[in-house]
Amino acid sequence: MIGLNTDITEHHNLEGYFKNIVRLASDMLVVATARGGFLHVSPSCEKILGYTTEEILKLDWTTLIHPDDMEPTNIKVAEQLQGKMTAEFVNRYRHKDGSYRTLEWMATFAADGHVYAAARDITERKKAEAVLAESENHRRSILAAAPVGVGVVLNRVFKTVNEQVCSMTGYREDELIGQSSRIVYPSDEEWAHVGNSKYEQIRMKGVGYVETRWQCKDGRILDVFLSAAPLDTLDLGKGVTFTAMDITDRKKAESELKTKSAELERFLYTASHDLKTPVVTIQSFISHLKDDLVEGDTDRIEKDLRFIGSSADKMVHLLDDLLEMSRVGRLIGASSHVTVKELVADVVNTVAGRIADSGVDVQVADMDVSLYGDRPRLAEIWQNLIENACKFMGDQKSPRIDIGMEQRDKDTVFYVRDNGIGIEPRHHDRVFDLFERLDKKVEGTGMGLAIVKRIVELCKGRIWVESEGAGQGTSFCFTLPGAMTEGIELSKRVRFAIKGEPNREVYVTGTLNDWNPKKDKLVFKDGIYSASIHLEPGRYEYKFIIDGIWCVDPECSERAPNGQGSLNSVIVVK
Repeated sequence: MIGLNTDITEHHNLEGYFKNIVRLASDMLVVATARGGFLHVSPSCEKILGYTTEEILKLDWTTLIHPDDMEPTNIKVAEQLQGKMTAEFVNRYRHKDGSYRTLEWMATFAADGHVYAAARDITERKKAEAVLAESENHRRSILAAAPVGVGVVLNRVFKTVNEQVCSMTGYREDELIGQSSRIVYPSDEEWAHVGNSKYEQIRMKGVGYVETRWQCKDGRILDVFLSAAPLDTLDLGKGVTFTAMDITDRKKAESELKTKSAELERFLYTASHDLKTPVVTIQSFISHLKDDLVEGDTDRIEKDLRFIGSSADKMVHLLDDLLEMSRVGRLIGASSHVTVKELVADVVNTVAGRIADSGVDVQVADMDVSLYGDRPRLAEIWQNLIENACKFMGDQKSPRIDIGMEQRDKDTVFYVRDNGIGIEPRHHDRVFDLFERLDKKVEGTGMGLAIVKRIVELCKGRIWVESEGAGQGTSFCFTLPGAMTEGIELSKRVRFAIKGEPNREVYVTGTLNDWNPKKDKLVFKDGIYSASIHLEPGRYEYKFIIDGIWCVDPECSERAPNGQGSLNSVIVVK
């Protein structure tokens, strides 16, 4: 009897313990039937769902579940009925006030046919997660939309980078995350300098700015403007947010502007000096002329007038060359395709008189390369260099000029080479300065090579002198990458064709840019007149001209008085 009483006492004690646990539990503890009825609920139900124990026991749990969560909940119940011991799931229950609470369930199906479950209210947690997710979406959106590189570093190790950082450096995101920022710097010294400068500014002012250089994955060097601010101003150890702006083009423009400013300063000084010289000469001889007129000295009067005229002519030439210099790069003619061979041949014909007077033997190599650009400007390069070579032959008994091209690494280098007086190495750069003439006895204003340099630079090229010194001849070498058509499809070749009888004059003409009023002649073969023409992308209206008659096809033609007529055929070049 004593043992039985002890068992009963312990049972009552355990029952009391469990009642206290159920009463004090913050989670909602439930015993329910699989069909939807509540058998027992803990007091926390009222705190979570607003219903008293008596109210909840009268309800069917299937009526409280959010309609969208009903099917997944039924699947979990079915799994339990099929023998799965424990199920974990989340659904939403309707609160007494009509709102829904998000509950996280752990449930088990017991042998007595009842469901024993515990539900934790995670509504606030879900709201916080939603806010956090929205904040993360905003962050990602800002990072994606930012026109500059943005990221976070912790102890100078990349933790976050946006697409712009990857685009700038050439590294993928996974190649940067977790890596020291040293990976994007060209040297340890540069990396250390940025760290010291930036973090010192952050400690002093809360934000840091520094200009530096980054090295891309492919080895390219970028000029970069960095700004940085800590995530927590009181604890830099939590990380630093940075922005990175590629200022390479800006730095290049600043350098070019500095160079142009220095060039302009030299130009103004030199121009004022060179223009002043003939003016002073004119003023001086006007004074002499006055005296000679008074004395009636005819010979001296004629001499005075010659000097005045010569000085005036010199000033006119200087002003003309200045005007020409100002036009280079400002007034651009229509671009067209031309082979270097054809271009140089035209130039040699143009300066044939100068070449003949100088007795120079000109040799032109076979240059099967095409250029695309302002043809007259391109021709000026070779014309100025050939004329320059003719002027500086000195007393060479067998003067010679070689014109050609050669491949140096990846560059196509053109050259105009002579066996004339040569140029001392210390003067190699000076010859391209405005009004620079190494030999004042030789005619000219000293503008020719400056104009050549400007044209070459407009073609994204460079020009330089190769000469070992006096009496060793000179080679002017230059590149024209901006005008080279090799590997670049600057236009498309379009074939125009029309049937016709032989011995006719057939042309095609059209309207767009410089294609009008130019006419291209068609060649006859096998009953068809045809021509392939380079055209820029665009929409063209065109027509054929057969023996002076506008014609779209052989059956449709109209007489075009004075070259006028309607254009009624269209081609689109993409």
